[in-house]
Amino acid sequence: MPQVARKYLRRPNPMPLRFELKIRFIPKDIREMYQTEMSAFLYFYDQLAGDYINHVAWKIETDIATEMGALMLKKRFPNITVSNVEKKLDFRVIEHEGGILKYFPESFVLNVKKKQLQKNIIAAVKRIANFSELECVFRFLNQLMNIVKFDAEIFRVSLGLGWHSPIELHISEKAGVSYKTENSTALIQLAKLRSVVDICIRKLDNSDKAIVRLRISAQSNPLVSEISS
Repeated sequence: MPQVARKYLRRPNPMPLRFELKIRFIPKDIREMYQTEMSAFLYFYDQLAGDYINHVAWKIETDIATEMGALMLKKRFPNITVSNVEKKLDFRVIEHEGGILKYFPESFVLNVKKKQLQKNIIAAVKRIANFSELECVFRFLNQLMNIVKFDAEIFRVSLGLGWHSPIELHISEKAGVSYKTENSTALIQLAKLRSVVDICIRKLDNSDKAIVRLRISAQSNPLVSEISS
């Protein structure tokens, strides 16, 4: 992080900087992450919950979005039971911490009066109130996995130097470093993730592209790709 800060602070007229820590790759079994790296697992859940609200919730079916929001609320208020939802689900706290839109898409809130909205939310939370805090987390993650892939990063790149025949580069624990062409559905693996021993990124002058070099163990030549930055 100090190296990143020095690099960008040296620029003339530097813009305000905002550093963001994101977990990109997880074990094949997410329960393994929970058992071995609890703090990282909970941070990852918070990260995905934020990404879900910002990029996914608005485009899924209302009933799924309703359950996802209820699961997040039960995680936030773990002492809720079927019999005490009305008392334990504190809407003042919810508003203080960012409001209903932190849990539900705008379409869920739009054109619904406040009292009716609260009734709808209470009913949704009641349906999953018997879940434990951990069960809510895993159900949320499993539901999200059915909606969007969050265990892989996909980049549009060109292998080698020069922007020609762009491909999709897939990076994940399961796929390793793999790619597929526009006319193909099958992934072709270039290397396993654990075989990557060094990553070097160099931004091209007067361009929005960068050169990425991956040094792979037991291979004499690096894997070179050009990517839009």
